[in-house]
Amino acid sequence: MSFFETITQLFQHNPEAFRSLSWFDTTLLFLKQLISLGGTAIIFAGTCLAFVRYVRWRGYDSLENKFNLIRLQLGQTILLGLEFIVAADVIETTIAPDYYALGIVIIVVAIRMILSMSLSKEIALDRSGKS
Repeated sequence: MSFFETITQLFQHNPEAFRSLSWFDTTLLFLKQLISLGGTAIIFAGTCLAFVRYVRWRGYDSLENKFNLIRLQLGQTILLGLEFIVAADVIETTIAPDYYALGIVIIVVAIRMILSMSLSKEIALDRSGKS
């Protein structure tokens, strides 16, 4: 018998024992949403900053070097924001009500981690000067 099955059976036999955990679940949900909002804000702010830099530097002759710098900084910002969002999803797994919801969260986290790894690889290639 797995740990989750044991907890499920215990909850079915004594539901009053777990009513005190509702404040904890609520707190975790609030923290998850706050961290996710922070990650989204980081990505939004980085995107706006990259756009402003592009518009400001568009008339310069050396736009190619500046364009690569803008791409590198935007990639780093997106990567940082994704890390926050993945952390929020990991917190969500602690309050997932069933195996289906847990599976969905795991799939979303896996997709975001693959995206983060590919962005990290591209950022490393941009830093080394190989495109």
